[in-house]
Amino acid sequence: MRKNTQKTILNILRVTMISAFLFASATSIAMAQAQTPQPYTVLAPLPGTTIDANCTGTACTSDLSHYLPGIFNLMIGVAAVAAFVAITIGGFEYMFTDVPGVKASAKGMVSNAFWGLGFIIFAYAILNTINPVLLKGSLNITPPTVASGGGLTTGTGGATTNVGGNIAGVAMTTDQQTASDAVRAALKSQSGGVVTAYADPCTRGQTTGCVDLNGLTPSTQNGLELLGKNCGSGCKVVISGGTEAGHSTGSDHNKGNGVDIEPNAQLTNAVTNNLSNDPSICKAGAGGTCNGLAACNKYTTSVGGQTATYLWEPTGSTCGGNVPSSAPHWHASF
Repeated sequence: MRKNTQKTILNILRVTMISAFLFASATSIAMAQAQTPQPYTVLAPLPGTTIDANCTGTACTSDLSHYLPGIFNLMIGVAAVAAFVAITIGGFEYMFTDVPGVKASAKGMVSNAFWGLGFIIFAYAILNTINPVLLKGSLNITPPTVASGGGLTTGTGGATTNVGGNIAGVAMTTDQQTASDAVRAALKSQSGGVVTAYADPCTRGQTTGCVDLNGLTPSTQNGLELLGKNCGSGCKVVISGGTEAGHSTGSDHNKGNGVDIEPNAQLTNAVTNNLSNDPSICKAGAGGTCNGLAACNKYTTSVGGQTATYLWEPTGSTCGGNVPSSAPHWHASF
């Protein structure tokens, strides 16, 4: 019985170590194959692997960016528990037996458990050193390319610099990261947790899959806070684009006057005055109409006393810029 228990625990540690290294390979392959993770319904959801942590039954969905890091973290937890059990069992056997063979076996069990735990920590450290994004399972890593002029750029185009000093392909300085984090924290605090960003800062100078907020003007910050406080019950203001490099040349992003916001029903009703077709509020995009939400419609409304313009940019639209929209969003200018 004791030998079977020991073998089971050691097998768990071995499987976890192998899984840690396979995790990096699987994530890399997923990044190469898909920039936009596709959600699917989970038949038997595991803790930490679903998009909504509080879902139940068939309402549970997941994608690679949630499932891979969830499985990795779950295996780390299982391995830690297994190592603790192995150390505990081996420790008791070592202390309470005088049989030389059993004592040596117990010592080996404790030693193997420590070695296994050490390898797991080492694997985590290696992945974190190579690229911390690997541990998050993000599928939005844009490979760098060399422009014709010899400069390093990323993404599909757009300006490389802006009011925050962010440059495509150049890592953010400590001061830039601190400033971005400070704006992020202030927006969340002042809006009661309603205003957030969908991703971390672009610390390595990437132009997609991240959000920089350093350089946002006080007017823009105030407008976002008021929007968060007054856009209605259940409304969420999730910033999907800020002052990071890669936006259209001369855009409000580069001046700190505008941000992109993920759409939701409450937010749309607030910024469009319930899809108003009043010409003083809605200016239809080319070929569009204000009788409903059409591409490049621009709404000028006041939310919480702050007047701003909200441009609807569905996927693929440019709406006067030179960088196509990668996902539907509201472009808010304050």
